[in-house]
Amino acid sequence: MSLDTAVTGSALGSNRLDVEAIRKDFPILERRLADDRPLVYLDSANTSQKPRQVLDTLRNHYERHNANVARAVHQLGEEATAAFEAARDTLAAFVKAPSRDEIIFTRGVTEGLNLVANVLAWADPPYGVGPGDEVVITEMEHHSNIVPWQLLTQRTGATLRWFGITDEGRMDLSNLDDLITEDAVGTYEGDANAGQADRLDDGAGGAAVLGDELGDGVHRGLRQFRRGRGGVRLLGIGAHDSTILVGSPEATPGMD
Repeated sequence: MSLDTAVTGSALGSNRLDVEAIRKDFPILERRLADDRPLVYLDSANTSQKPRQVLDTLRNHYERHNANVARAVHQLGEEATAAFEAARDTLAAFVKAPSRDEIIFTRGVTEGLNLVANVLAWADPPYGVGPGDEVVITEMEHHSNIVPWQLLTQRTGATLRWFGITDEGRMDLSNLDDLITEDAVGTYEGDANAGQADRLDDGAGGAAVLGDELGDGVHRGLRQFRRGRGGVRLLGIGAHDSTILVGSPEATPGMD
């Protein structure tokens, strides 16, 4: 049974997860640990385990097609480049991006966040951030989604502002209209705010919005937004091991 079948539950005639079928896709979960206990892995936010399909694809690449992508002008290079670009098409279809050109590969979510922050620091108007602009983040962010914006505002003279947290541990959007203006760049962590992400996007007006969809995007899918300075979604594929940025070319200048 494929992972897709297991997740959709089509083989069961329902929407239930076939947990045993999913476990069988991950060879490492066959391990027994101390005292003959089965491995239960809960640390995917740090390092994701790889399903058999990924391991087989990587092994096939290194055994038969290993070469520089977009640089080697021989058959192996052409094969590696074709596979790389085919992956871009697959991901564009998966996240419903209007164009494959909106898919930008990075080595991880932290690198992706820093890439966006640094581009905003030196980009020309209307994308560049400077005095009079505001960067709005939330109080629940991991430091990898705080420090880049602290440095950006310190270096450019922009103002850093914060969404609070409700008693239920969700993003507090009660002052959305006060915090998000046409001069704002908004960023939020999507996993804990899945139900509020669309409301934030809808209320963004002319602001640029960056959503960290590390864990949530692969389950919820991405809804494109095209307002004001445009939007960028940061989608994690395989936890922190690899990441794609999804954004219109106009909204992501210099990131190609």
